[in-house]
Amino acid sequence: MRTSPVFPRAPRPGNGPPPEKPGGGPLPGRRALLLAALMLLPALFAAQARAEPVRASYVVRAAGLTVMDVEASFDPADSTGGYVLELRTHMRGVAALFRSGTMTTRASGAWADGRPQPRRYVAQGVWGGEQRSTVLDYVDGQPVLRQLLPPLDADEREPVPAEARRGTMDSLSAVAALLRQVRDSGRCEAQAAVFDGRRRSVLSARTLGWEMLSGDWPGRALHCHFSGRLTHGFKLDDGPAERQRPQEGDAWLAEVHPGGPVLPVRLEVPNRWFGQTTISLVRIGEMPSAASRR
Repeated sequence: MRTSPVFPRAPRPGNGPPPEKPGGGPLPGRRALLLAALMLLPALFAAQARAEPVRASYVVRAAGLTVMDVEASFDPADSTGGYVLELRTHMRGVAALFRSGTMTTRASGAWADGRPQPRRYVAQGVWGGEQRSTVLDYVDGQPVLRQLLPPLDADEREPVPAEARRGTMDSLSAVAALLRQVRDSGRCEAQAAVFDGRRRSVLSARTLGWEMLSGDWPGRALHCHFSGRLTHGFKLDDGPAERQRPQEGDAWLAEVHPGGPVLPVRLEVPNRWFGQTTISLVRIGEMPSAASRR
């Protein structure tokens, strides 16, 4: 049975381009990897019933080489009674020689009728030797951009109009909501609009079925396909092919041990520079709760 989205589908802004018109930047590999990394967070909500913070560590491999470490953590019971999600990415190995980078992305918010209500989103770090920072606060449910480094260059990228920002969420809260129903229904179908300070995208997921996996995490796993489509914030020099190219991938989610949380154990993302990129779970563990840290 097909499930409904965990929140209503975001309406298309008045005169904006349709969601089917995606796009990409000059570094689609990085964007694809970060999109896939974001998909690691949603299943951490499966641990919410235990109310224990969870940390999951992954490695990203491309062309037979390890290129990135990813650590995802989720505290379902912070001091405010809401949620805190954090994603840390770090380039490593040969890839770091060509494009170094470390980013920490953190989102906090509350839950209302099973839907995330974001409060604050912060993404900061250094990528390619350049300081990057995005700070979004949510006022009356709408995003307010507090900081953007480097500043948006109107001669390089189309700005996202105010009407297109309305009704959007930050990437961590939105992607978490997209697949939260894996816990509730065992299916992935959902859709959400995301604004990251520079771009507006539509993220979606759908169920492909249950499969048996081998390897480090053998057993039954739910196969989900995800896609990110850019709708606003294209680079001015993006051609039709770039604007029509989605960021897609596949994730396999499984219960890593009896009674444990359901987590992505493997993700695969096509990459035009490296071919198939694989993200694999390597460690899982609980971390001190907010209460125990006080």
